[in-house]
Amino acid sequence: MSRPLLQSQLEAATHIYRSCMKTWRATNEALGLLHDRLPGFSLEVTLLKVAAINQLYATHVYAVTTMAKHVVDIMRDRPAEPAEVVARIANLGKGRKHWSFASKFAHFFVDPQHFCPFDQYAKAAVKYHLGEDAAADEANRYTAFADNVERLRARNGLSCEPEELDRYLWLAGVFRAFRAPRSAGKQPQINAQALALFKSPCPAAQEALRRLLPADDSGE
Repeated sequence: MSRPLLQSQLEAATHIYRSCMKTWRATNEALGLLHDRLPGFSLEVTLLKVAAINQLYATHVYAVTTMAKHVVDIMRDRPAEPAEVVARIANLGKGRKHWSFASKFAHFFVDPQHFCPFDQYAKAAVKYHLGEDAAADEANRYTAFADNVERLRARNGLSCEPEELDRYLWLAGVFRAFRAPRSAGKQPQINAQALALFKSPCPAAQEALRRLLPADDSGE
């Protein structure tokens, strides 16, 4: 079953981001400063950018220097297709694909207009709205995700900036994970600041969360 994405939900996500998620906002602003003040992809600059994404967004890249050299090689002859850029960055070798890292690196340091950040929560939010119409592609998860985001945007007639939609997808995905039925005492592993927000007794915060997702959404 597909579900519409309302303008009021996007507005709620933007309000939460600006008013309740100061650490998240500071993180994005810090990455923006790094992009502006250290342009390009020399090894030294790329190493700083890789380390910043990995640390601030906890993307679990353990071979940071190796990843930086890998990115330098890719950006020297960058593919024209955004999904191919992400796929090549994600493929560091040894079978593991760093999809979340690759999409966030491309979003912040290549082109925020053409690369949407990908992770399990954003993916789940898109699938929630598209239902059975959501495409899947295990060979290139980012291709499927980006196509689904565009399908979601077109289906709902959204004219918002990419950052607005990105914020909604992540917040909605995390909030649904928090509200999903689970075993007694089992807490999902989610962002600490988001968890504090979800548990906040502040009426304004709770009202924004009610606008973010319908009250009858069980998380399923």
